[in-house]
Amino acid sequence: MSKVFDIQHVSKVFDNETVALKEIDLSIEENEFVCFLGPSGCGKSTLLELLSGLEKPSEGKISFKEEALNSPNKKIGFVFQDASLYPWRTTMKNVEFGMELNGVSKEERRKRAQHYLSLVGLEGFEKKYPHQLSGGMRQRAGIARAFANQPDVLLMDEPFGALDHLTRIQLQKDLLEMWTKEKKTVVFVTHDIGEAIFLADRIVLFSPRPGKIKEIITLKQERPRDPQDPELIHKQNEIYASLQGYEENKGIEYNI
Repeated sequence: MSKVFDIQHVSKVFDNETVALKEIDLSIEENEFVCFLGPSGCGKSTLLELLSGLEKPSEGKISFKEEALNSPNKKIGFVFQDASLYPWRTTMKNVEFGMELNGVSKEERRKRAQHYLSLVGLEGFEKKYPHQLSGGMRQRAGIARAFANQPDVLLMDEPFGALDHLTRIQLQKDLLEMWTKEKKTVVFVTHDIGEAIFLADRIVLFSPRPGKIKEIITLKQERPRDPQDPELIHKQNEIYASLQGYEENKGIEYNI
């Protein structure tokens, strides 16, 4: 596999005083599913913004497919915690929006939007507006929109964090199914250990601010994974103990 992102000695400082990230070295491979895991404020979302090209490192450099990443790239898609749908556009029109900006023909964008809406289980809701959809359905539409733009990489910033438990589990399964079919590189931010264990090829554990990479864990279990698998439960408890032990005096809690 080839490198998609190469992150070398990257630090990020805001307002000349707040150190969000410090000396990050990491490579992300093609078609890999990587989860960034750590407490709030550890810099994992900041690193995602750096990978999107929306922010630039204060020190170090980031390469995307062997070229310096200095600005947003159409081959890098982003899914936020809030689906960020336009309230005046139907579900179909929301999914088509990025393709409109990229000059995709009306026929092609309608075909592509319909395909991805079907994949995320929103067939029959094409003419509904965001206020007519549940939170989970809105997030499904946001994921369909990201996939419809056909990026090589999807950056996902806690996309299921605001959803109820059952909806979250179903969307995790749906995302993995789409990822398996589409073969894209996914970088997924979460503070939920169980979610990271269920989704990732590799989990990158971050220390509290200034964010540093504390550990990288490789998961080789085949998918779909059983959350009740004793081996996975043991790994989950190891991660929790590692993070909690590091932060035992800071009052930080992690979801498991």
